[in-house]
Amino acid sequence: MLLAYCATVNREIAQVLGDWTASNDGSSFYPVLIEEHQDPQTAQQLALSLATLLSYKQLLPHTSKETAQLIERSSLADFDALIHGASLNNERGVFERMIFSFVRVLGTFRDDYQEVIQFLVTVLDTDPPLLDPLDRFSDQYWVQRVHGLSHKDAFEMARLPQFSTETICLGSEIEDDWVIEGYESF
Repeated sequence: MLLAYCATVNREIAQVLGDWTASNDGSSFYPVLIEEHQDPQTAQQLALSLATLLSYKQLLPHTSKETAQLIERSSLADFDALIHGASLNNERGVFERMIFSFVRVLGTFRDDYQEVIQFLVTVLDTDPPLLDPLDRFSDQYWVQRVHGLSHKDAFEMARLPQFSTETICLGSEIEDDWVIEGYESF
């Protein structure tokens, strides 16, 4: 994580780390990061894991195929696909959205995680995206992770129902009181 952060400060380090990340040796590191993220972890460990995953992806060169659009139906579904080894064209954006979701959830614990929140906001170094109606499932996922569940168990507990496109657009089956207080302060 420290090396990835240093890459944001120094172009020479960024070039060297970017080359390593794109190499066979560097690409073998990513599955290890993904596997470790699947286990139960403390909030602090989850924050480091997420920051490392995002930093790893930021070291890779941008491609013309990258998109901010969701590939699956939600950030959580895309995140689950990434955790299971899928290669998506929106990986950086998915990691950012999921980190913002994690920050929203940590903010509900009042002062318990303020240092972790500040660390993640610094790593993100961008404004939060607009909330999507399905972000509530990402938030539910992180609540379960903070309470010690593995990725698999937390994902199952926060699993998205099968909505139609019309339902998602109109929000007719989605409660509108799920937004976590304090989100706008980040």
